Amino acid sequence: MESEASQVADRIVPVVLHEMGSHGLQAIMGQKFYQKLMAQVAHLAETDPYIADIYKTLKEGKMKGEREALIIEETMAYVVENEA
Repeated sequence: MESEASQVADRIVPVVLHEMGSHGLQAIMGQKFYQKLMAQVAHLAETDPYIADIYKTLKEGKMKGEREALIIEETMAYVVENEA
């Protein structure tokens, strides 16, 4: 059985990637290219079952009632975190 410290350590990289790799991309890419990326994520939320499931979970759960753009951004953040 993993210790609590080990479990926390295992989550550090994915969570940092969630925050930097998604939310920080706008500063790196600039607004124009970031919006193009978000359009691709929105498309994948409609066509890719894995991403659609993340999107639906967020939209119907903890992000219910939030702006669509924010849900799409958070969807990408969770994909990044889950794939880390």
